Amino acid sequence: MPTVRILTTSQSPLAVPFAAPPKRVLRLPPLVHRALHAALDGEPSVLSAGGVLTVPHPDSVPRHDEPTSNASSSSNNINGNGNGNGDGGEGGDGAYGALADDDITLRLHLPRGPAAALAEDIKSALAVLAETKGIARADVLLVGFRGVDYRGSADGGDADAAAADADVAAIEDVWAALPGLAPAVDGFGTLYFSRALLERVGTIRKPAANALNTPDCQRLPPAYLQYAREAGIALWAGGGGEGSDPIPSADLHNILHEFAPVLSSVSGAPKIGALIPLAPGGEAYEPASAPAVDVGWVLSYTLLSRTRNVVKDKGYIVSAEF
Repeated sequence: MPTVRILTTSQSPLAVPFAAPPKRVLRLPPLVHRALHAALDGEPSVLSAGGVLTVPHPDSVPRHDEPTSNASSSSNNINGNGNGNGDGGEGGDGAYGALADDDITLRLHLPRGPAAALAEDIKSALAVLAETKGIARADVLLVGFRGVDYRGSADGGDADAAAADADVAAIEDVWAALPGLAPAVDGFGTLYFSRALLERVGTIRKPAANALNTPDCQRLPPAYLQYAREAGIALWAGGGGEGSDPIPSADLHNILHEFAPVLSSVSGAPKIGALIPLAPGGEAYEPASAPAVDVGWVLSYTLLSRTRNVVKDKGYIVSAEF
């Protein structure tokens, strides 16, 4: 099936023009909506090649592999060409160019599936990041899985949750394989893992950090905090809005619906179909309406300048199948 990849190009959200479940606030859909307007209003900026539709065209996206003065361009990539230590191998000091000063954090949201398929998703996501943004290394890669979304509890109680046994096996296999899948990454962490799941993957390798989709760590039970402290796992609290499914397939379907005519004219993209309505009661989408796209992986990247302590670049890449 054809693939669509969307790169966000702004941190200014644009509200989606359709009814979405009101109690679910997601950060990514309005950013994707903004990116599509920027790319497709006027002369479309798209690349259609090899069964993959990329929006906007990668040539219009700022890259980070341009060399600094007196530094040669690196041919390294995040899938392992080069030593992965940021020195560029034979390219010498500065071969990563504009990235030499940056603290790079990646967050990769994966679907559920067998470990072999998830491994291919990881390699694909990192390759696309290197090809489109020139980001060929990272300090930390956090991985999460759809449906694994531990948020603590309102009263700080000790309630915990774990994924189904079959999913845990796949998660453990992926966690064990990560250093080989991403050799140009210095450290690995997790997204929204419960204590039970942290303990399982911790028998393989302790995560450097576990990000949480909760405003602060005060909502976490004492046993959770104690385990993380004793295991040396940093807990990164966030303000919510991302979650384990940053852009559900129904949301992406409804966003793409607005742009279906131009996408079809410039790339021959499959027909999107009608908007997916809300189910009676308005708390979720109508389950009988199948989306025309299936969201696979979602990768976010943040580049922080160590010397200036400012965010140099931040964005998402969304990959979905028609």
